[in-house]
Amino acid sequence: MLNARWLMIALLVVAGRGCSCNGREPQGIDDPGQGDGGVVLTGGLQVTPGDVTLDLNVGVMPPKQRFTARTKDGQDVTQMASWSIDDPGLGILTQNTLSVGADRGGVTLVRAVWRGLGGTANVRVRLRAIVPDACPGCPAFPPDNAPPCPAARAPALSYPPDGTLVPPNLNVIETQFDPGTGNTLFEIDFSNKLTDVRIETRCALIADSRKLSTPGCGYELSQKVWDYLALTNRGGDPVTLTVRATDDGGSCVAASPGRGLSFSAENLEGGLYYWQSVTLDGVPGKTGGIYRYDFGKRGQPPDPFLTPGNSNRCIGCHFLSRDGQKMTYGSDDADSDDEYADINATLIDVGSKVSAPQRKVAGFQAFSADHKLFLSSDGNGANHPPAFFLYDGETGVASNPPRVPTDERATQPDWSPDNSSVVFVRPHLFLNGLFGGGDDDHFIGGSLFTMTYDTGLHTFSKPQAFLSSAGENNYYPAYSPDGAYVIFNRAPGTGSMVSQDGFSNLKAQALLVSAKPGARPQELPALNGTGAVTNSWPRWSPVIQKYKGHKLVWVTFSSTRDYGFRVRNSIQVNDGMGNHVDQVNCFPPDSPQNPNGNHGDPLPKNCHQPQIWMSAIDLTLADQNVDVGTGDPSLPAFWLPFQDKNAHNHIAQWAARVVGPGNPDGGCIPFGGTCSEANSNCCGGVCSGGVCSVP
Repeated sequence: MLNARWLMIALLVVAGRGCSCNGREPQGIDDPGQGDGGVVLTGGLQVTPGDVTLDLNVGVMPPKQRFTARTKDGQDVTQMASWSIDDPGLGILTQNTLSVGADRGGVTLVRAVWRGLGGTANVRVRLRAIVPDACPGCPAFPPDNAPPCPAARAPALSYPPDGTLVPPNLNVIETQFDPGTGNTLFEIDFSNKLTDVRIETRCALIADSRKLSTPGCGYELSQKVWDYLALTNRGGDPVTLTVRATDDGGSCVAASPGRGLSFSAENLEGGLYYWQSVTLDGVPGKTGGIYRYDFGKRGQPPDPFLTPGNSNRCIGCHFLSRDGQKMTYGSDDADSDDEYADINATLIDVGSKVSAPQRKVAGFQAFSADHKLFLSSDGNGANHPPAFFLYDGETGVASNPPRVPTDERATQPDWSPDNSSVVFVRPHLFLNGLFGGGDDDHFIGGSLFTMTYDTGLHTFSKPQAFLSSAGENNYYPAYSPDGAYVIFNRAPGTGSMVSQDGFSNLKAQALLVSAKPGARPQELPALNGTGAVTNSWPRWSPVIQKYKGHKLVWVTFSSTRDYGFRVRNSIQVNDGMGNHVDQVNCFPPDSPQNPNGNHGDPLPKNCHQPQIWMSAIDLTLADQNVDVGTGDPSLPAFWLPFQDKNAHNHIAQWAARVVGPGNPDGGCIPFGGTCSEANSNCCGGVCSGGVCSVP
C-alpha cells in the first residue's frame, strides 16, 4: 500500500509539473530532506500569504516577509518545514522569513516542504529607484500629477526603437531624445508592474560622428541602472521608456510617447569578430583591421585582434570557424581599390595567431563545423571547369580532392553546423568580368544552391537548386545554429546591373528561409527597418536560447540606418569642396560602380558609415509560418554599443567562444574532441559519449 501511495503522488506531481524561468512559473519540487525522501505533493500545505507584492525602495531598508505553513487540517508546521526560494538573487530566506535584496526586483516562488507535503507562495518584488547622480544640484522633478505642458513642448525619443529586445548582459544602452521646446530638466522613466526607475538629468547635447552639432540629448545608462532594469525584468514583461520634460520652475510637465524595451532570459555569450574598415580622420592603411568582442565578459572594450600596424597593409574580410579556433582573412596593399590581383587569403590559428605558410587565392571561405576542412570560392575565376577549392583546416594545404565541382562558377559558401550540407550562391552574371576583372564579390541574379557532404566518405554531392532567382539577387547565405534555417540577403532585380549588385547594395534586405527544400522565404520587416539602409551580411549568434517558451536566436548585420543622433547617414554633409550633398554608399574606385576609377583615389567625404546592428529572431514563430511565407519572426534591431561609432564596421561573424593568444581561458574543445560530461567545455556544442558534438 505504501508503494501504491507514493506511486499515486508521483503521478499527480508529474501531471502537474510545469516549466520555470527565474521563478516565474511553478514547478513540482523534490523533497529537500524532510519526510521520506520522495516526491513532494505540491498543494499539500497552505503557505500564507500565498500571493504577496513587496516594494523595494532603493536606498531604504529592504522589506522582509514572514510566511506560515499549515496542513489542510489546520496544523501549523511553520517551524518544522523546510523553506526555500526559487530565485535566491531576490533575497535570503532564513527559515520562514524572506529578507529582500537591495538592488533588484522580480518574481519568484517561496516553497515549504514537510513530510512529503509541499506548498508555495508567489512573491513579487517591485523595485523603485530615483537616480539623482545624473543631475547634481538640480531642483526636484515635478510629481506625476503636475499640470501638463502644451503639446508643442513634448520631447521625442529617437533611440532605442520601440519593441526592442536586448540580451541582459548587453550592459549598456543610450537613451537619445529631442528635448522639445522650452525644457531644461528631464526625467527618463522605465516602468512596468515590477519596475519604477527614474533618472533626472539635464540635456547632454550630442555631437555626431562627424563632429557636427545635433539637437539631440543623450543619457547612457550606468551599470547600476542597467542592473536595476535587466536583473528585474530578464525574461519578463517589457518596461516602458518615457522621457518627461519641464523647466527649472516646474510649471508643467510634457512627456514623450512611451517605447517598449524587453530583456531576454539568457545571457548572450560568444565571440564577435568584425571588420573595422575606415576610421574618420584615421591614417590610410594604418587604421581599422579585425576587431573582436567577447560577449561573455562584462565591461570589456573590443580587442584589436588583427590590425595593419606599420605594415601598410589593409586587413579586412575574414571567415571564422564556428568553434572559434581558425580564421581566414584577406590582406592587400593599403590603397582603396577593388582588385583581387593583390589580395591574399591567409589561414590563421586564432589562439596562437600563427599563420599557415601557404597563402590562398582570394575568395569567400567556409569552415566545416570541426574546422578540419574549409572551402574557398574561386575569386579569380581560374578553375575550368568551375569548382570550389578544398583545404585542410589545420595546415592550409590542399585537401583530397583539392577541388569540389560546382557545375557553374559559384561563390559565398556556408557549411551547415552538422557538416552535412553546404549552401552557396550561383550568380547569373559576374560584373567585374565586364570591366576586365575576375573577382567574385560583384554579381547579379544570384540563386542559392546546396550540396550534401558525406562525412564518412568525404565526398560532395552534385549541386542542387535550393532557392532560384526570378531576377532578384540572393546572396550571403548562412545556416542557423541548428541548421534548420538559412538567412540571406536579397537585392532587387530591377534597374541597372550596377544597382542590382550584391556588393554593399543600398536596397539590400535580410530574409529567412527554412532549410527544407521548397520552403518560401519569410521577410523580416522589423529587422530590416524602413528605407534603403544597406542591410548586409546577416550572421547568426552561436546558440539558440529559450524565451517565453519560444526558440530565440540573435542575428548581427551591417546597416547604414541612423543610430539616433550619434551616426546620421540620412543628412547632407560637406563634400570637402564647400557643397552640402547627400551621403552615398561608397565603392572602391576600381569596381563596377566606378569602372574608370583610379585605385589610388581616396574615398569621398560623403560616404555612409555602416554600423553593426543586432536583432532577435523568434524561430518558433518562424516554424509556424514556414509553409506560408508570411508573418515577421524578427524584432526591431539595436546598435551594438562596443563598436567605434567613428568608424565603418562590417562583417560581424560569430564563434562559440573567444580563444585568445595562449588560450588564457583554457580555450574550448572543438567538435570531435574528447570531453567530460561533468564539465564539457565544448565550443558551442554538447558533450555526448565523451565527444563534443553539435547540439
